[in-house]
This record gives sequence, C-alpha cells and structure tokens, in this order.
Amino acid sequence: TKRIIIFRQDGIGDYILFRNFLEILKKTPAFSDYKITLLGNAAWKDLAEFLDKEFVDEFIWLDKKRITADFFYRYKKFKEITSVKYDILIHPFSREFFNADNDLAYLIKADKKIGSIKSSRFLKLYRRIILEKIYDNLIPDAEGVWFEFYKNRNFFEKITGEKIKLEKPFINLDVT
Repeated sequence: TKRIIIFRQDGIGDYILFRNFLEILKKTPAFSDYKITLLGNAAWKDLAEFLDKEFVDEFIWLDKKRITADFFYRYKKFKEITSVKYDILIHPFSREFFNADNDLAYLIKADKKIGSIKSSRFLKLYRRIILEKIYDNLIPDAEGVWFEFYKNRNFFEKITGEKIKLEKPFINLDVT
C-alpha cells in the first residue's frame, strides 16, 4: 500500500482553510491509490473525523499541550508516528523557524518529504539550508499571497500539478 502522511498541527481556523484540499488530493489520479494519514491537532479531532473521514484513511492526533509537557505522552506519540514508513510526507504550512513541527517532520520516515516555505526574500540562508536537510522539496508561498486558503491552494496545485478552481473554503453538510 502506498502511503501519504499529511502533517498539520496548527489551529482550527487553519484546518478549515486547508481541509478542502484533502478531497482534491484524494481524487487526483496521481494520488488516488494512496492511503492518506492525517497527523493533526487534537483540538479539531471531532470536526475532522466528521467532515473528512471520506478522504482520510487514518487519523493520528497530537495534543499540543501534552506533547510539550508530558515526556511519556511525547515518547508514545513519537514511537507511534515513527513506527510506520510513508512514501510521502506533506507538511503544507510554511514555518521557516525552528519548532517541534519541523523536528517531527525530520523524524517521520518517508521516502519523499514536501514542505512549504515562505518567500525566499523573507528567509535567512542558514534556515533554508537546514530546512533543505529535512525536506526534499520546499514549495514557496506565492508572491503577494497572504490569505492562508490561497497559500494552501498554491501548495496543492504544485503537488498535484493541476489547477485548482476553489475560490473559498466550504463545508458540505448532508442533512437528511
């Protein structure tokens, strides 16, 4: 089984601005036969499992408070996350500074690691060099784009190689 892990640890608002691209990734011919794992923030666990269970095969949740404060929880989660080998790691949030997200991305076993990076004019060279040791491919934010939804669209267009026509985030609720 081919496997992708998508790593998204930010807040619920950023999750809402990102989640529509899970469906696009899952339905893109190049990735339709991959098993998708979402490694996410436990703060939006219930929402994601309700809205995106059709496009995500497996969820792994991290409690951001516990991961920093509880050694045994951190050890257990790191062991769980690093026990599986993935074909592709996707980390679609541009973090050029050093934090636990990039540390964990480094530890995750994946043949190819794709990350997002802010425009090079805002990035110090030594930070880029370190990020290039973590990620095989760093996709830069589109110039002049500040809204996170459009950054996500640009990122997933680069990954899928397809033009994405979404203009805004949406939630479909089948209320019957």
